[in-house]
Amino acid sequence: MPRPIWKGAISFALVNVPVALYAAETRDTLHFRQLDRSTLTPVSEHRINEQTGREVAWDDIVKGYEYSPDRYVVVTDEELEAADPRATEVLVVMLHSADSHARRAAAHSLGKIGDPRAVMPLIEVLCRANEPVAVQSEAASALGKLGDPRAKRILAYLSHHQSPWIQREASKALANLAGGSEMRVANR
Repeated sequence: MPRPIWKGAISFALVNVPVALYAAETRDTLHFRQLDRSTLTPVSEHRINEQTGREVAWDDIVKGYEYSPDRYVVVTDEELEAADPRATEVLVVMLHSADSHARRAAAHSLGKIGDPRAVMPLIEVLCRANEPVAVQSEAASALGKLGDPRAKRILAYLSHHQSPWIQREASKALANLAGGSEMRVANR
């Protein structure tokens, strides 16, 4: 049971009314866990199935909402988009989550939705200095799917990144922006 932040009383002549102040919180975001598609068990930060201890491939990871301890509902990108017409805004907010898995999933979903309002937030993700490689790779891939020319400069820069995964996704995204043909980028 919650404890009051403050206790006191209000007096009206001879009537004394005790009052207690409690903290109130409303949750306006959903928190998803990454689950192994075959067993629906949580996957840790390093893509290790918490039940079996084996590594899980990216293709076998799904989003799940925990509705009671160790009980999950799997949610697809299409269901998220259909459930809320403001899906883009929710996913853009998720790009600022403390959880790198949530940021990666949000970038992936924004690429699938195809809303041009996602371009600038995805570019911001690519400009963050300490963003994990998986999140930046997914953001680069999403920008390629969106096909917006505003992303060309940052993708060209990232095609020379020290990480081969980011290089690959940025190069693929540039190819998508160029209409499928390979685009040559000058060295920095």
